[in-house]
Amino acid sequence: MDHHHATGDTNSPRRAAARLLACVTLGLPILAGSATSQAGLASAGDRVDGRPSTLQGLDQDNVLAPPAVPAEPVTQLRMRDGRIVWGWILEHDPDALTVQRLDHGGQVVLPWGYLDPRQEGELKDLFGYVDLSDQEVMVTASRIPLRTGEELVGMMTSRSDQYIEVKNANGLLQVPVTNLAGTILQEQVPARQIYTRDELYELEARRYASAILTGGSEAAKAHFELARYCERIFDFRRAHLHYMAIAEVDPTFEHPDLEASLARAARRAEAQEQADMLDEIDRLRARDLYPAAVELLGRFPQLYPDSPLTEDLIDLQKSVLRDRERDMVSEVEDRWHNAVLRVARDKGRETNYEAVLAWMEEGMTQEVVARVTEDLQRFETDVSPERIRELWGERAARRNKRATYGAGTWLLGREGARAGLETTEDDKSTTDPRSEERKKIEDRIQRYLRNQEVASAGGGAEEGKDPQLFWQNWTGASRAQWIVSFYAEQSGDMTVTRATVRPCRECGGVGYHEHANMGGSGSGNNSTRLIECPLCAGVAVTRRVSYR
Repeated sequence: MDHHHATGDTNSPRRAAARLLACVTLGLPILAGSATSQAGLASAGDRVDGRPSTLQGLDQDNVLAPPAVPAEPVTQLRMRDGRIVWGWILEHDPDALTVQRLDHGGQVVLPWGYLDPRQEGELKDLFGYVDLSDQEVMVTASRIPLRTGEELVGMMTSRSDQYIEVKNANGLLQVPVTNLAGTILQEQVPARQIYTRDELYELEARRYASAILTGGSEAAKAHFELARYCERIFDFRRAHLHYMAIAEVDPTFEHPDLEASLARAARRAEAQEQADMLDEIDRLRARDLYPAAVELLGRFPQLYPDSPLTEDLIDLQKSVLRDRERDMVSEVEDRWHNAVLRVARDKGRETNYEAVLAWMEEGMTQEVVARVTEDLQRFETDVSPERIRELWGERAARRNKRATYGAGTWLLGREGARAGLETTEDDKSTTDPRSEERKKIEDRIQRYLRNQEVASAGGGAEEGKDPQLFWQNWTGASRAQWIVSFYAEQSGDMTVTRATVRPCRECGGVGYHEHANMGGSGSGNNSTRLIECPLCAGVAVTRRVSYR
């Protein structure tokens, strides 16, 4: 058919439109005559992005003038709201498409979010804006906890009584068994954490070596699969080379994604240096080296202001900040508890009881926060004490810690020793057959206490235990436990989940001993008196706390 004859009648806009749509539907080339005819249909309608069309305000002669028709085929663009727009994609970037509309020839800037999600993904993949992280090569590796509080991720290659050997992207590491802490877990991690890019490529290339040497269609298929693998390990230069090699070994090889994959790999190969920088940032994130990752995130837009990987950069930045926040919350919880123990141990060497009490009321929390702030600088170099307190407030607090006042429970006083949640462990008073005898002793104790109060009012009370003398003669480890217990209950930094008391092991939970006074021979003046328990000083219990 003579195309010029077929499109010669251009006086009828309706006939021209029908011919034009037929060309679009059947995939036929749109010739100049057809473009001229469709120009006659143009109207000064609104652009897709809601802004007025560039054709508005022009006179009729200009509206009917044929616009320049791009050489690329027309594209059907499906909108998220169900509309269809026909046109040519002139330019694209990570934020939007520039489209010349078929209906009136105007150019519009079309944000990616306006497109149907499926077509958005297809076009982003075609233009090289797709994040391949969900297709990344994964391997099974070991997550090894260390006594330093850090974790080592790698593949264990050997183990002896003294060392384990661990392979990761940094090389082969030898870790002393004495440095291990906790259970070694197996999990899926990106292969790039274990192997270098060259190692991954060499391992995969061996699988396809014989097929590539065979030539023909088998070689073409091997090149295609190896190119796809290279994209998954972010080796875009090699991916591009393998895609190009397909046409050399088998010009007849066909695959629906070949053309798009070749174009995508070519664009990414040009930006390989940028992709490598993003890859390095992601590796730093995986190794919890957040300050270095954040520094590179800040440098990237300065080095590559017009990068086609801007969207990848934004997604990676979100991942780095999200993972850093998650790890800092977890780390603050662990470091806070460790700091409490370290501070209490250091202060437990202090023998001045009054000085320790004053410090606990004013300085202990500040010292704990200062130590945690210093520890967390490996996550965020300029982290502030206020930020540490915020993260501590966000902690999961799933694990209980325990501490005891021990023999120093009596320093709390009778009421303080039994304050709060009072669950008496090992209390068998309801089932013990000796409960009646215990009740008699308790009655005598109450009478004794009343007598003591009377004697005290008269100035004749005996002097009790001296807190300072007790404190300075107590062991440093016991003082440290007492400090931790007191801090957990009184500082307001911790959540006390349970407080329990146990009977004093010396007096059995009575608080006093019964002492017999023997009268003279044959006098019959034998009597008994109560003596305060030297261990619990009469409080009768040892207090323990569980806290988070």
